[in-house]
Amino acid sequence: MRVRTVLLTLVAAMFAACSRNPVFVPFEGRPNIRFPGKPTPGEQGYLLGTGDRLKLTVRGLDEFNGEIAVDRMGNIRLPFTFQVVYAEGLTVPQLEAQVVEALRPYIRREPEVRLDLMAPNSKFVYVLGAVAGPGKYPIRDERLDVREAVVRAGWPLRGVAALNRAKLVSSEPDRNATRSLRLQDILYRGDLTENYELKEGDVVWVPYTYTADFVFHAKLMLEPFAVLLGFDVTANRLSYAPRPVRNEDNREWEYNNESGRARGYGSGY
Repeated sequence: MRVRTVLLTLVAAMFAACSRNPVFVPFEGRPNIRFPGKPTPGEQGYLLGTGDRLKLTVRGLDEFNGEIAVDRMGNIRLPFTFQVVYAEGLTVPQLEAQVVEALRPYIRREPEVRLDLMAPNSKFVYVLGAVAGPGKYPIRDERLDVREAVVRAGWPLRGVAALNRAKLVSSEPDRNATRSLRLQDILYRGDLTENYELKEGDVVWVPYTYTADFVFHAKLMLEPFAVLLGFDVTANRLSYAPRPVRNEDNREWEYNNESGRARGYGSGY
C-alpha cells in the first residue's frame, strides 16, 4: 500500500511538471532584422539618456544654435538662454517639442527647431570573448543586431573562436535567459535566422575553442613550475609572437623562441 502511494505521488508530480507553462524566452519577440536603421511607424524610437550629444539648430537664429548634451540629471541646457529642459527618456521629436516650448518666450515668431543626435552614448551592448575588440559598444542606431555588433567588435579571432557555441545573454528581468547563436551561419553563410535585435545591456559571448582553452590553462599550470625552475615558459615557449628586448645601446632585438637567444635586427648575430 505504501509503495502504491509513493508511485501515485511520483506520477502526479510528473504530470504537474509537464503541465507547467513554458519559460518565456525574451528573444522570441525580437525581430531578426537585416539592416539596422530607423524604426518603422508604430515602433518606439531611440530614447535619450545620460551622455547623449545632440546638435540644436534654430532656423534664422544662429545665436540659439549649438551642441548640447544630456547631463547626469537627465537635463539639457539650451545655448544663449541657458534654459534647462528635461530630456531623459524622450525621443528626439518629443524633445524638439519641449525645446520649442522653452524658446517661445524669447522668439516672436514660432520657433523652427531641429535636433540631430550626434553621439548616442547612453545605451550599450557588450561583445565579449574571442573577438578582436571585446568591450562595450553604443547603440548608434535605433536598432542593432547580433551581426552588426560582432562586426563592430572587429570580427571573431580566426582559429580560436568557437563560432557555433556563441551565446546571447538577455538584459531582460530574467537574466538567466540565454540563447545559442550560430555565428558561422550569421557571418559567413547569410543565414540571419538567429540575427536577433539587441537591447540595452545585452551580452554577445563568443567563446574560445576547446584547444585554445586548453593552451590557456596549460600556461597557468606551468607558470609556477617555470618560476621554480628559473625559466620564462610563458614568454619563451608558449607565446605566439617573439618577445622584443633591448640591449644596452637601446637597439631593438628580437627574442628567438626556438634557440632562446636574442638577435639584433640587421645584425649578423
